[in-house]
Amino acid sequence: MGKSPKESFVFGTLMCAGMVIGMTLYNLVLALGFSTRLIPAFLVGVWPGFLVAMLLEVLLVGRLAYWVAHRVAHPQESQRTFLIALRTMLIGCMVLSMTLYGTLLQVGFTGCSGTAYLGHLWKNLLMALPLNLLVVTPLAQRSFLKLFPRVAN
Repeated sequence: MGKSPKESFVFGTLMCAGMVIGMTLYNLVLALGFSTRLIPAFLVGVWPGFLVAMLLEVLLVGRLAYWVAHRVAHPQESQRTFLIALRTMLIGCMVLSMTLYGTLLQVGFTGCSGTAYLGHLWKNLLMALPLNLLVVTPLAQRSFLKLFPRVAN
């Protein structure tokens, strides 16, 4: 969303933070329910999850998503189609990789890790798409425009 690398990094950080917070809470509620262990587990798990997600997004997923989006939809022809392709690639790749991260944390490299991964994957996709499109993106855009008001003009 930003016009400079700094602005793009800030927007990416806002998006990443929102998604990690939302998806960490979601997965912890699935695993623990609404128990007294939820908040301590969240406070311990959200920081490493955020670090892994930022590294993945900056070093791998973001680059892959831009590369694929440029081949599917050219930004010069239709900015909207390009943004949909980009957002879809980002969500899909991040869900694939962060579900792997979470599954490995939960069950490790065991015989059932593939089954656990697939079980978590479809649940995470079902949550990540609406969370990203309906909650995190609008909140991140609103926050970004408060930080960088000149971009709105």
